[in-house]
Amino acid sequence: MAHLILFVISLALTLTSCYGRVLELDERFREAKSNGEWLIMFYAPWCGHCKQLEPTWIEVGDLMEEILPVHVARLDCTRYSSLSSSFGVRGFPTIKYISGDIEYEYQGPRTKRDIIDFARKARGPKVSTLRDKSELEAIRNKEAVSFLYVGDDDTDLRKTYEKVATKLFLTKSFNAIPTSEFPSVANNPAVVVFKDGTFHEMPSSAGARELLTWIASEQTPDFSELTGISYHSLKNTGKLYAVAVLPDTGDEDLKNAAKSLALARSDVFRPEFVFSWVKGNAIINKMTYGTIKTPNFVVFNANNYEYFVLNGDDDTGEIGSDEINSFLTNVLNGKLTPLGGSGFFKSVGRFFVDSTGMVINFFKENPIIASLVFGVPTFLISFLCYCLCTMEEGSMEEDDYSDEEEYEENAERPPEYGEEEGADTLRRRHPGSGEGEESGGNANEAQQDVEDESQKDK
Repeated sequence: MAHLILFVISLALTLTSCYGRVLELDERFREAKSNGEWLIMFYAPWCGHCKQLEPTWIEVGDLMEEILPVHVARLDCTRYSSLSSSFGVRGFPTIKYISGDIEYEYQGPRTKRDIIDFARKARGPKVSTLRDKSELEAIRNKEAVSFLYVGDDDTDLRKTYEKVATKLFLTKSFNAIPTSEFPSVANNPAVVVFKDGTFHEMPSSAGARELLTWIASEQTPDFSELTGISYHSLKNTGKLYAVAVLPDTGDEDLKNAAKSLALARSDVFRPEFVFSWVKGNAIINKMTYGTIKTPNFVVFNANNYEYFVLNGDDDTGEIGSDEINSFLTNVLNGKLTPLGGSGFFKSVGRFFVDSTGMVINFFKENPIIASLVFGVPTFLISFLCYCLCTMEEGSMEEDDYSDEEEYEENAERPPEYGEEEGADTLRRRHPGSGEGEESGGNANEAQQDVEDESQKDK
C-alpha cells in the first residue's frame, strides 16, 4: 500500500506544473487504479477532438480537487496501447470513471459542467433522496429531464425504481421524495417525470418491464433541439424523428407550430414520433444524405434511413400546425412514398460519403499526419509499379535482341582461316543457300591439293 501511495504522490508532484491537477498515467496505473477514484481521458496526440478537449480537461482537474475526491488523469493510448485496450477503449477521446473494478464510460457533452456531473453521478447514489420541495426545485431547474419516486421507502415500486435507475442513472436524474413533500400525484406510491416545464405521472398499473419502457419513452423532452449528441438519445426512444428544419435566420412560426403539436402529447402522434427542431439543414442533410431546403418539416427513420419531406424542391407553401398534422397523418397511413432507404446502392453511396468526410476531417485536423498516412503509401506503391513496368520492358528488349540480332551477326560473319568446319557447319550458317555447298566443295579440294604437295616433297 505504501508504494501505491508514493506512486500517486510522485505523479502529482511531477505533473502538476505541466497539466495543473491532471496526472499523466503510464503502465503503473494497472496497480494504482485500486487506490481511490479516477476520472481518466484516454487520448491520442494526433486526435483533433482530444486537442479541443484538453483545455476543458485541465479546468476539470483544477475544479475536481475542490469538489470531489476524484483523481483526474489522462493516458496516451499511442504509448500504452495494451493498457488502453484493457479498458475497452475504441475511440478518442474516451472518458471513464474508474473505481476498483467499477467502470463507467461518459457519453454526454464534453463541457466542464457535464463532465463533473458525470463524475458526481458515477460516485452514487443511484437514487438521490430529497428532503423537501426546495431540493426538488433545484433539481427541476438544473435537469432538462428528471424522474421522481413519490412514496415510502419499503414498497415494491421503490425497489423496481431503483433497479431501473441502476441501468440509466448516468444519463438521467433519479430522485425520491416522501409523499408529504409532493402530494400532487394521483397515486401513492407513484413515479413522475419532470420536463418541458411540467410533470407527467406513470400509469399506476405499470410493473418492472412497463416502468423501464415508460422511462425509456420519457427520457427526452417532448420538444428539443436536434444536435449531434441529442441524435443518439432521440434514437434510443425507438420512434421516428419529426424535425422542424428552420432556416439559418430562424422561423419562430414554424418552431412554435411544431412545439404546440409536440406538447399536446397526442395519443396518435406521441407513440410514433419524437419531436425536435434544428436551425439550418447541415445536420438533417447528414442524416438523410440529401439536400433539404429550408424551412421544412422532415420525418426520418433512423433504422432504415427512409425519410419524408413536407415541402419538395418546387413547393413554396407556408408550414403551420394544420400542414404538419396532415403530413404526419399521411406518413402513418402510408400515403406518402419514402425517400432514401437501405438498399445496396444507397448503402454504397452513404459509405462513400462517410469515408470522404472522414478523410477531409482528418486532413483539416492533422494535415501533416494525414499527408504522411496517405502520401507515403501512395508514393511507395507508385514507385514499385514504375519499377516493375520498367524491368519488364527492358527484359523484353533483351529477349528480342538475343533471338534476332545474334543470329544475323553469326550468319554474316565469314569463317576464319584455319577453322575446322565442314560443309554441314557452313550450311547451318547459310541455310537454304547454294553458297554453303560450294564453299564446302572448295574447302575439300584445297585440303586434297595440300596433301598431294606434301607427298611430292617427300
